[in-house]
Amino acid sequence: MRSLLCQEIKRFIRAIPVKSHSVQIDHKKWKKKMTSKEIAKIFKGKEKIWISRRELLKPPHFTELKIKKIILWGYPSGSRGTTKMVRHKTIQKISAHLKRSPKTWGDFFKAEINGVAERTLTKLAYFSNIRTKDKNCSRPLILDSQILEAVKNFKEFKKFNYKSVTANSYKMYLVIMHKTARKIRCSPDQLEFFLFSFGRSFG
Repeated sequence: MRSLLCQEIKRFIRAIPVKSHSVQIDHKKWKKKMTSKEIAKIFKGKEKIWISRRELLKPPHFTELKIKKIILWGYPSGSRGTTKMVRHKTIQKISAHLKRSPKTWGDFFKAEINGVAERTLTKLAYFSNIRTKDKNCSRPLILDSQILEAVKNFKEFKKFNYKSVTANSYKMYLVIMHKTARKIRCSPDQLEFFLFSFGRSFG
């Protein structure tokens, strides 16, 4: 089990241009899931587009277009469950939920939106700049299955429950991530991207 605080890992994480992290989206994967107008608005006549973190982090937040782009960024292959997520009624429910300004992550994860799981909610929270009043963990980060696997390899997460994403496990994840990022002197999302892309390669 490695530590994220060893010098070579710290130097590597600090050098990650996380805002430039982009995903290529092929309209063929989505043309049967959205209307032709929706496709035209997102792809603007192109076969493939790139969507970056920098683009998604910019306001305005909570718009239907932004939410659709977050889903495309998070699930570029258009996997089976995304059909429900990009339905107009689902997008409206997501937008309404994001606008509610939850007091705690417990409130945020109470969303009952068909087809939208907790891991997807973390992506929406991160890109929508959701803030809660939870102590030491108000700023959101992405937590998905790849990160859940990666944290098993690092000492900093030895007390973390990595079996599933719940309000409690998410709060613990955020506390550890923000604390560790301060020690590394990197941004929390640089650390998150490191875990997502490289963390499973360390044992």
